[in-house]
Amino acid sequence: MDFITLARTSGSHHEFSDRRPEHERAASSHASGARAKSATGASGSRVSSKRRMGFLQNLESKEQCVLAPDHLIGRSPRAALCLNHGYVSVQHASIRWTGKQWSIRDLGSRNGTHVDGEALEPGTVKLLSQGARISFGRPEQTWELMDDSGPGAVVTPLDGGEEPIVIEHDILPLPSAEQPHATIFRRADGTWKVEREDAVLTLVDGQVLDVLGRRWRFNCPRVESRTTTIDWPHAAQLDLQLISLVFRVSADEEHVQLQLRTGNEDVDLGSRTHNYLLLHLARQRQREEAQGMANTASGWLLREELLTALRTDRERLNLDVFRIRKQFALAGVRDATNIIERRPDTGQLRIGVGRLSVERV
Repeated sequence: MDFITLARTSGSHHEFSDRRPEHERAASSHASGARAKSATGASGSRVSSKRRMGFLQNLESKEQCVLAPDHLIGRSPRAALCLNHGYVSVQHASIRWTGKQWSIRDLGSRNGTHVDGEALEPGTVKLLSQGARISFGRPEQTWELMDDSGPGAVVTPLDGGEEPIVIEHDILPLPSAEQPHATIFRRADGTWKVEREDAVLTLVDGQVLDVLGRRWRFNCPRVESRTTTIDWPHAAQLDLQLISLVFRVSADEEHVQLQLRTGNEDVDLGSRTHNYLLLHLARQRQREEAQGMANTASGWLLREELLTALRTDRERLNLDVFRIRKQFALAGVRDATNIIERRPDTGQLRIGVGRLSVERV
């Protein structure tokens, strides 16, 4: 049986673990191959994201580190910036976002913390500006604050060799866009979730996830209500519950054109292979609502029924679900993850929009 748990680990982190039988995990990990090593796909970005975020860069190695809202520096495995050198203390310093600016505090380190050559008194808070150079223990461990923008949500691979991934458009698949075994997404109320077929869990800042044998740390700013500006195609986000969908289906059903309608405006979402999954779910919801079934109960299909009807497998189904959600997020739909709703306990799925129209062309 395929299931996950959320359990305490050492320290203050949590762990989201893949608890499948070992032979299943090994098979999935082998199948993912090099894909699992590329976590961004079309869904996330490295530090060079268009979304500005505070980050440090080592002057010598050019290594970059995206700043979390509360960023511990030291030798500790729990440190967001782990510097495994004897002259760096276990908990050396912390950098925090004040809400307006980054600040740094030395945590009583043995060899001290310097900002622009000036030693910090232990416990003293100093505000940082872009271009500030910070040394931890020795001059060779000097980092520059390259961008002093506020923090955003990021996922950092903990197995080394990769930079943090910025979560763009409030959705990110793990371990990759080609293999969305788990999906991190932000709800309309500002809370962050991680979803697999059989569980949806709330994420907190600093949480550690284990997906297909790889470990990731999730960091996000303090939850607050969002004010979002989108430059395509709307001036404000579209509410998922207020839109309607129009499916234009060819006679042989080889092509499914999808339009999103809000008020007097239509947004063409194109003809994609994954549109057929959405069409199948839309027809199920239409049939059951026509039979008088309540809106909250209509349209649900078991995963196995979908796999049989669409002649597909679970990996392809999960991939199509992710691509549909991503497409709606890019179109500016608020709470886009709920375009396809899941019931993890029963393995059911349904389309999350009730205003539906299917036309033959």
